[in-house]
Amino acid sequence: MSVNTLGRSENLGRYWSGSELLLGDGVDLKIFDIKSDTVDGLESVEGYPFQNQVRIKGKFKYRMPSYDDSEAFSPEGRFEHRQSSGLFIIDTDQTKPNHRKVISEINDWVPSDAEIDDGISVSRDRVWDLLTNAESVDPLIVQDPNGRYDLQDLLRVLRNSGDDLHTTLREMYDQGEVSNYDVLDDVLDKYDSSSEIRSARDLDIDLYRTRIIEADAEFEVEGEFVTITYKQGSITIEPMSDKAREYALQLIERYLLS
Repeated sequence: MSVNTLGRSENLGRYWSGSELLLGDGVDLKIFDIKSDTVDGLESVEGYPFQNQVRIKGKFKYRMPSYDDSEAFSPEGRFEHRQSSGLFIIDTDQTKPNHRKVISEINDWVPSDAEIDDGISVSRDRVWDLLTNAESVDPLIVQDPNGRYDLQDLLRVLRNSGDDLHTTLREMYDQGEVSNYDVLDDVLDKYDSSSEIRSARDLDIDLYRTRIIEADAEFEVEGEFVTITYKQGSITIEPMSDKAREYALQLIERYLLS
């Protein structure tokens, strides 16, 4: 299965040369078929900030351990570097080589100011902006002073509550519809049965004390659904058409990197 893993490098664009990346001799990574073009902002991504940025694309193979003296390489992977946003994408059809090995190999041969970060470091409020603009987010695992729980479980309780939220929670927990009973029982103290809650935007969340652990955010573009997965700073996007993939990347740039 194809997996798109995202990192970031501000200055890597300075070190592309011709059709190869100048890594030096003796490296386990071979990068080739490098091409460049520019990115056109999609009308469906309002306020896209990186119109006409240069995009570098290419392929790579990674030298794998072998039991004899022959050279063995992984299947081809693909990469993309978007120079204005700094977004670096690794697209592989399997788990080997691990994307961290590819990033580490490049980082060993470029100056420190061009190294690729494994993941995207952004503030919590930017991640919340991305998630609250999704069609749906499930799961949405967070951790606050009460503990770790799924915000979707909290929403399910609030939407199905009768006269007593804690009774509703107990019934749904006993039926296996929600988890982390003790944490949710404490969180519910902030709400009452008359609260009008339709989505995560309506919840009473302290962004500075609530850490997002994991989220699958689903977006729709021209009838196709796109899933962006955030997991403690690591971002991946599911296999999809080229148009939907570009939409997902521009959403990430718009909400997380602008």
